[in-house]
Amino acid sequence: MEYYQYFLLKGSPFQPASPRNAVYFSPTHLEGLTTLESGLTGELTGLTMLTGEAGTGKTTLIYALLQRDYKRVRIARVDDPKLSFLEMLQVIMPQLNLYTAGNTKIDYLKTIDHLLDLHGKDERIAIIIDEAQVASDEVLDELRLLSNRGQQDERRLQLILVGQPELVERLKQPQLRQLNQRISTRGMLRPLTPREAMLYVECLLSAQGSKVSAIFEPRALERLLAVSDGIPRKINMLCHTAMMAAFYQGDRKVSVGLARKVAKEYLASVGRMKGPSAIRIAAIASTAIAALLLAGVVFPNASPLRMLNRAGVLRGLQTEKVSPGGIQREKHQSQPQAKVNPEPGGSSAPHHQGPAAMPVTQPKG
Repeated sequence: MEYYQYFLLKGSPFQPASPRNAVYFSPTHLEGLTTLESGLTGELTGLTMLTGEAGTGKTTLIYALLQRDYKRVRIARVDDPKLSFLEMLQVIMPQLNLYTAGNTKIDYLKTIDHLLDLHGKDERIAIIIDEAQVASDEVLDELRLLSNRGQQDERRLQLILVGQPELVERLKQPQLRQLNQRISTRGMLRPLTPREAMLYVECLLSAQGSKVSAIFEPRALERLLAVSDGIPRKINMLCHTAMMAAFYQGDRKVSVGLARKVAKEYLASVGRMKGPSAIRIAAIASTAIAALLLAGVVFPNASPLRMLNRAGVLRGLQTEKVSPGGIQREKHQSQPQAKVNPEPGGSSAPHHQGPAAMPVTQPKG
């Protein structure tokens, strides 16, 4: 049984960005979507750029954009910015339904030129470069040249750069100043506010047939969100890990105590680091916690919390406590709280009502 079935959900609510995921449009995400759409429907006065910290939902907005029906707009997306410019063209061509007998850069550019000359004002080409902060200076300059030739006369080709804040700093370098000067529309995603974060979780659970109050005890979700920095990807990892922990302990809801333990382990793993490094480490930490909790199923006589303690996860951790007076360091000692029932022979095992104790709603899709 999957953990989401245990909680009577139709599917896993906290998944990585995907075209099939529910989308919560907070005010900042609506502004971000408007920025992206301006590159498809607005006046062509230059390039479009959308930036935001890792995990704020940039790729999710790209998926939302691609699922909409824009009349007379052909959209291509490059999700691997480490490709050479020639390789990018090879990725772009089939998405635009363009084909050529040759396989050189000149062949591809001539085909794009022919389409732009043929349709003129009637059709627009939009090329989205995701994670553009990783692209090389050479590729970024080639994209600038492509934009120049695509907006000559009555041609309608638009480039949309999407990336992390490092992209803004890179474009300030002298060798990229021409590209920076060509960007006419800029947008930036900000983290979610506490209220928006609550609505975000409610949206994802509602899409799977549930709600926050059915999954989290009062104040449990707030404890997780307090260490998420308002970043949707972090919220996903924290909520997923907490639900997995409750599942393996046989709890019907994520308790405040369990949420506190997950939050403490998260802080101990990533500290107060910012940016992509913190999120990568957080992903590893979430996987590690889930793996240890899984041991409670693989070894049914082992308490999940005891396994965490043996691994040193909950024992003697230095974490940061956020209070109105500021951030305080505190020392945590292990406090196993798994319920136990005596078994024959004097041994004890966790009182695990387990997934089988709950009625199951099979996922519909």
